[in-house]
Amino acid sequence: MNQDQIKQLNEAVEAVKTRKIENVYFVACGGSKAIFDPAQFIFDRETTLPSFVYNANEFIHRCPKGLGENSLVVTCSHSGNTLETTRATQLAGDKGALTISFSYRVDSPLWKATQHPISYVWGPESNPGDNNNGMLYRLVFSILNVLQPNEKYERAIKACDNLGKVYEANKAKFAESAKAFGKKYKNNKLIYTMSSGPATAWRIPSPSACCRRCSGSTRADPLRRVLPWPVRSDRHGRSVHRAQELRQGLRRERQEELDHRVRRGLQASAG
Repeated sequence: MNQDQIKQLNEAVEAVKTRKIENVYFVACGGSKAIFDPAQFIFDRETTLPSFVYNANEFIHRCPKGLGENSLVVTCSHSGNTLETTRATQLAGDKGALTISFSYRVDSPLWKATQHPISYVWGPESNPGDNNNGMLYRLVFSILNVLQPNEKYERAIKACDNLGKVYEANKAKFAESAKAFGKKYKNNKLIYTMSSGPATAWRIPSPSACCRRCSGSTRADPLRRVLPWPVRSDRHGRSVHRAQELRQGLRRERQEELDHRVRRGLQASAG
């Protein structure tokens, strides 16, 4: 971590010490929301505090009754420009909750809306321990160490420095099988991914990034770098992302099926 990140993280943790936290909400959109699943899993396993993961817009409209002065609301947007996440953070603050937000961009709308912003680094050469996942884990275990001090949380915080080595080891271990998987299933129109517990956020391809409205963030999955979605050019010379190509193909198939049903209905009526 750089000095700014250390300062931001420490200030957020100190703020938690001043509150009597009774519930925790993790709020975001798309890929930023997906990284919160392991955080909720950790809270569920380690504490009796109720914790929840919300889509930002749903959080705004549902406005949980338990949201208040004793709530901790953690939000994330890679760009910091996701309108729903910014509004959700503002709503939480207006309700008296303690808000902590992650963003790659400093001075973004989310950065200004939250009480305690935390930045993270990004890029293929960046240290995973300082990415959004790594910084989130540092925060989660730091908060747990405040709520119920334990030496294992301190070890977990230090272990975040080793995430880079763990990622590289797993990339090397599964590189060949990942490439084989990509070649075998690259033309499949539909891929189901199944997981449980903290592994829920580590899916390839990412349903949250491909099928839901995304905040613009992409997780630092170790295998995602090994098995990227291919990008090609369409007949107009425009770049087409593989996930986009799949969605367009599914839309065409659904439309063709609908047209076929309509024609059959008209033929039956005419007969």
